[in-house]
Amino acid sequence: MKIIAGFMKSQFIHRINHQLLRNLPFVQKGMNNPAYKGLWCGRQERRIIHFHQVIDRLIMEDGGQVPDYK
Repeated sequence: MKIIAGFMKSQFIHRINHQLLRNLPFVQKGMNNPAYKGLWCGRQERRIIHFHQVIDRLIMEDGGQVPDYK
């Protein structure tokens, strides 16, 4: 049963990745549009960005430039 569940999971992940990759050119085209003003992140994505900003600040305590992840 574990083998079947693992196979079904891998098929599901493959299908999701295929959909994401198929849509990627359209997303990139939209992001290069002059009307594009920036990415709207959800709450979870914002947390990841904040986490990286905190890590960058800790690494660059000596006054280095922290990247702006907006």
